[in-house]
Order: sequence, then structure tokens, then C-alpha cells
Amino acid sequence: MKPGDIYLGLPGQEILLPAYGGRKVIPKFTEIRKEKVAIDGTILSDLVGVRPAWIISYEELFGPDVEALLDLYEIRDDLNLIIVDRHGVSKEYEVILRPPAMTRESIRDEWEWSGITLELEAVRCYP
Repeated sequence: MKPGDIYLGLPGQEILLPAYGGRKVIPKFTEIRKEKVAIDGTILSDLVGVRPAWIISYEELFGPDVEALLDLYEIRDDLNLIIVDRHGVSKEYEVILRPPAMTRESIRDEWEWSGITLELEAVRCYP
């Protein structure tokens, strides 16, 4: 594994996601809070955890890579996401893959797809 690599799949069967095609990775985080309102209107809030999520998008991919991504979605089970940071340290998350979005551009020898978007959300919260 090298810095910037992203793997996705069933545990132990992850595939390396394509690094070409203008790939962008947008991490986002959802705070899970337990909140109450006191009798005087003060909001009491405790942070329970943070649920990470990612949007991985591509400007363009070719048929075989798109088919591999669709095969991952067809598993319809929690997947393992491995992200290797710039220091070469990998982190693993159990994630849900939402239905991918894409546009078919051409059907020449290899089909070309654009606007491919994968939405991944961690199954667990992290403190």
C-alpha cells in the first residue's frame, strides 16, 4: 500500500480504487449529539461521537473500472474501506456504499463514463 491508495470491498477482498480520472476525495463528518433543553431554555449538548463519511468522485472512468464499482454496490452488504494517508499509514472503516451516480458518455471500444460519484458512510461512530 502506498500513500493515496484507497481500497474498498469485503474484508480481505478489497480492490484498489482507480487513481486516474480526476479522482477527488471529500471527507465529511456528522456529529452525533445527545441534546436537552433546560427549563430556562439553555441547550445542554454532549458529543457522543463522530460518524465519518466520504464522497469519492471521478471526472471520467472507463467501462471495466465502472463495472468493478457497480459489482461492489451489488454486494449490498457492509464493505471495508481502507484509506492510506500521506505518511503511508492505513485506516480501516466499515462502511455502507450508497447507490453510485454516473453518466455514460460514449460506447466506443471501451465505454466512457463521467461524473461518477461514490458515497460512503461509516457504520460506526468514533469518539
